[in-house]
Amino acid sequence: MTNSVNINNTVKNLVVGNTNSIGSQPDKFFNYKLGLQGLSLFLVLYFYTYDIFQYCSKKPCFRFINISCKNIFFVILSLLVIFEIGYFAYILNELKFVNEKFPKYWWILAMFLTIYIMRMVHLSIIPIPIGENTDDFKAKPNSIISKKSRPRLLIVIIFIVAITLGLEIFSQYSTTKTIPNFKSLFNKQDLPLNIAAYSSLGSIPLLLILYSIHKNFSACKYNLPRNWND
Repeated sequence: MTNSVNINNTVKNLVVGNTNSIGSQPDKFFNYKLGLQGLSLFLVLYFYTYDIFQYCSKKPCFRFINISCKNIFFVILSLLVIFEIGYFAYILNELKFVNEKFPKYWWILAMFLTIYIMRMVHLSIIPIPIGENTDDFKAKPNSIISKKSRPRLLIVIIFIVAITLGLEIFSQYSTTKTIPNFKSLFNKQDLPLNIAAYSSLGSIPLLLILYSIHKNFSACKYNLPRNWND
């Protein structure tokens, strides 16, 4: 009888131990989510660095917005990077190593440092001073992403972001067998990290705005040389 009780307790402890071990590990889609999110963040930074609007000094850039194109696109891309880093941190939070070795709000510091580096890039690129006569020839910098490639790259980023969020939904569904609603989509106990994760939903609208602008881009419209249309 005693041996039977001991065996039952041993089996119970093993089951509980295994359950706890599984619960402390990232979900089975962790590597995919982390890789895709890292890739989308890299592509956003790449797009920012080599975007044509880095050279656009037109002011106001859009009607009723009295800000130069160069500055308004810096703000839009900065918000996009903040959203991307927030969700990247949310994914990394599944790693026990990150929770134990990193400061609690390391991702906020990462946001500030990244925006600071982006600002340095922003200030290092001198806009092209073009007046009303856009027929004047000025050599286009080789580093600028071509007109056809910019909307294509944005579509790729949108696709990656959508897949990453889809994996988050499917990951929770595979565990709970219920489709998560908006409230339960990001369900970690850390409220600031949850807010950062929810803000990532704003990435797709921003990317769609950028796509629309670049899809309908015309150099003359933004007071850039006509030969920059390709």
